[in-house]
Amino acid sequence: NFAIGFLNGETTVMRKMLTKDLTLKVNNLYNLNISNDIPTDDIFHFTALQANAQIAAPTTKNLEYCIYHSSEDAYGSWTDNNAAVTLSAAGDKIYFRVKTGKSNSVINSTFTISDGNVSVGGNVMYLLNHNGTTVTMGNNNCFRSLFASQTKLIYAEDLILPAETLTNYCYGQMFQSCSSLETAPALPATNLAANCYYSMFSGCSNLKTAPALPATNLAESCYYQMFLSCRSLETAPVLNAATLTAQCYFKMFGNCNKLSSVTMLATDASAYQCLDSWLQGASTSGAILTVNNVITTSHTAWSTISNSKNTPSNWTIKKQDGTVLRQGN
Repeated sequence: NFAIGFLNGETTVMRKMLTKDLTLKVNNLYNLNISNDIPTDDIFHFTALQANAQIAAPTTKNLEYCIYHSSEDAYGSWTDNNAAVTLSAAGDKIYFRVKTGKSNSVINSTFTISDGNVSVGGNVMYLLNHNGTTVTMGNNNCFRSLFASQTKLIYAEDLILPAETLTNYCYGQMFQSCSSLETAPALPATNLAANCYYSMFSGCSNLKTAPALPATNLAESCYYQMFLSCRSLETAPVLNAATLTAQCYFKMFGNCNKLSSVTMLATDASAYQCLDSWLQGASTSGAILTVNNVITTSHTAWSTISNSKNTPSNWTIKKQDGTVLRQGN
């Protein structure tokens, strides 16, 4: 019994030594994070949908990254961002944040994605602040072109854009020409700025549903070409603003040829080019524009709304109560 107990004890010690040795080797191989600084999914991140997706972040913005290795269910250490990183397996993630003691007032640069499809999620404010605690938008152009022309980006519904007050061009061209993008993030901001959503989703030809736009006080050119050439777009947000501003809806839904209905409740459409070409090429037949109940064919806004350069003649225009003001052809 003594001998058996001794052997069992020796085996236990050897097992612990081997386990410790193996753990160290795995940690060294994957640069695993053995501290308590483990990222959570509220931190800005990409998730690989295919193996070998490569992410190149802007290298001049004081960023660091951490990789989640799905095959090991383990996290790497936080590392200075200075080169492109490859996610070796589908399900791997890479998290980005500003380094401790640093901050950014503007990014205005593009994350480059290649060799594999990805989704993006987490709070974009981690690119400005180490703890992601700010909800104040940075300077003008803050996140302009952040993912522009990245055809490997598929899903963005988990991306958090928390700022309620925007700055000029802050989300301008953010997803422009992301032709594979299928889902968009929520846009909760209610205090807009000039060109804040300029061409944000322009050329996202695979996007089917637009996010809600809750703002009722608009800014000049705020939605300028926002969904231009989103050729798969089937659902448009309700546009509740009563008073339009210069070029606010300029070409907003231009060439969205699958769009079948839009609700636009403005009663003041006197601003410069506020509806110019906003629905040009947006549908072939049977489309319906729903307008405010106060609009009549003698209302001051009617000539702008019904102008065929703005709302093509194949669109039926009706009031919220169902009254048809113009039958489409």
